[in-house]
This record gives sequence, structure tokens and C-alpha cells, in this order.
Amino acid sequence: MTVERDHDDGSATSGLDVRMRRLIADGAFDLPAPGGGHTAVRLRRLVAISAHDLALGRLAEAHLDAISILREAGRTPVAGCLYGVWASEAPGAQLHLTSTSSGTVVRGSKAFCTGVGLVDRALVTARAEPEHAPRGNERVFLVDLDARDPSWVVDPGGWSTQAFAETNTATVHLDDVTIDDAQVIGPPGWYLDRVGFWHGALAPAACWAGGAMGLADHCRATGRGRDLDEHTLAHLGVIDSARWELDLALGAAGAAIDAAPHDAGEAQHTAARARTVIERAVVLVVDRAMSAFGPRLLAQDEWAARRIAELQLYVRQHHGARDHATLGRLSLACPAERADRARS
Repeated sequence: MTVERDHDDGSATSGLDVRMRRLIADGAFDLPAPGGGHTAVRLRRLVAISAHDLALGRLAEAHLDAISILREAGRTPVAGCLYGVWASEAPGAQLHLTSTSSGTVVRGSKAFCTGVGLVDRALVTARAEPEHAPRGNERVFLVDLDARDPSWVVDPGGWSTQAFAETNTATVHLDDVTIDDAQVIGPPGWYLDRVGFWHGALAPAACWAGGAMGLADHCRATGRGRDLDEHTLAHLGVIDSARWELDLALGAAGAAIDAAPHDAGEAQHTAARARTVIERAVVLVVDRAMSAFGPRLLAQDEWAARRIAELQLYVRQHHGARDHATLGRLSLACPAERADRARS
């Protein structure tokens, strides 16, 4: 597998889909299913991609997740297609399935769609709202859509930061896009209820880890051969230990999924633990990198400044105290035998 380093490419803000398609053609995503005994290999593949090019990792984790979702549903992904997963739920930006005289249509908006104009197909979440159904009782559907449908209206204006600008993350508006039954993936609620949802939750965390590992390696390369003071060396030592912790967390998470591949409770607990450990280590790497090299890392090191901005944005997919509280509840409800497995 060949991964082009993002800051070695003079056109870092273009060609992201070309790099992704090269990985697909090279078989980078021909990996065993999660829980198949090699889950850590899957996670470390995303680490390797993200360490070099975090924007590429962001597209890669969605594509790999889409392939897994389709196979879990008994579907065959379209050969050679680049997939995205658009599942964010934002106030005022939801898609709805509606039955009409001409069939089922999808209408509404979907925010935070990564890869607009880059991916070929997108698995998107939509809601069906029966008449008079109480709010919150709608079931989530997963729909396989042609992401290059020219009738879609794309609004890129909501993405103000330069971080991940090349991923073409935008809000998409659909006005009565007709779909057939085969495009609905699984029964209502299947997307959120399946064990694979929690397996997939580890993929972004692997990309966070890879991004931080790439930054750690960059810091080490920056410091090598220089006469560093004890202050800088201390920060580099903490960065090195955090890098090691990231790899250990991914290995442990992969082993836990492989040990109980069909246990949704175990998978959720593992994902929550790993995401919390990885988020904490990523924040530590970013903080110590800036402390080690001061303002010049942001002002004079273009690659590092972009990587830090991307990491700070990407890792916010972890919801802080809210996710910590979820992990606390899972810990209290954890059966004794599962806790024993985690310690072994």
C-alpha cells in the first residue's frame, strides 16, 4: 500500500479523490470484516493513511465503513465506487422519506456531508415520520443514493475553516429524489441497532490516533539533530509516551471486538473506552507539540499548523463530558465477566 504524504504533494488541496481511488485500486481496503480476527489490522490501516494525510483518512474511514455496512446488510458494494456515509443529525437539517403517488421520495437537507463531488455513492440516514407520530418516535432508515445526482443542491457556505477544506464537506439539499425499495438498506432502525455500528465507531478514533501519531513523528523529526533544552525534551518525552498509548489502545480495542464479535454491549463499551482514551491522548499530543516548539509551530510550519487544526476539529466528534457520562453508565452496567476480560 502506498500513501502519498499530504505535505509532499504540491497540490494538497486537490486530487483527494484521485488518491482515494488509487488506494481502492491498490486493494488497501480489501480487509477482513470487523470481528473477524483482524480488527486491529483494519484500524491500523486507517492509522497508516491518516498519519500521512488526515484528509485522506477522513474519506477512507467513511468508505471502509460503507463497505462494511453494505456487507453486513447482505449487499454487494458497487465495484470501484468511492462511498461516503452521511449520517450527521443537525437541527433543521434532516432528510425524510415520504410516500407519494409516484413512489418513495427523499426530501430535506443533510449537513456535514464529507466528500461532496468526490464520492460516487453515499449511505445517508433519513427519517420516516408517520402522520401524528410523536417527535422522536421516527425510525431511522439508511438509504443508498447516487452522490453525483445533478439535481441535488449543494451549499458549501457553512464550512468556514480551512481545516479539511479539500474534503468538500457541505450541506446537501434534496428535493423529492425518487428511490426504489432496493436503495433502502435494512429495516427501519437497523443502521443504529446493529453491532457493526459500534465497530464502525472505532474507525474515526483510529484516524484521530493516526493524525496524532503523524504529528508526533513530525515533532521528533523537527527536534532530531538540534540542541534541545530540558523543557523541549520533556514535552517530546510525553508525546512519545502518548504515541505508544494510542497504539496500545487500538490493539486492545481490536482484540476486544475479535473476542466477542456479536456482542453489541461489549462493542459499545469497547468503542466508548477506546474513543475516550484516544481523544485524551490526541489532545495531549497537540498540546505538548505546541508547548515544545512554541508559536513557530503554528506560524512557520505549514504542515504542522494544518495538521493541528485538522486534529482539533476532527477529535471533536468525541462529545467530551457527554461521552464520558455514557462510558460511566456502561461501566456500572458492565457484567463481571466482561470486566474480567477487559483486565486480562
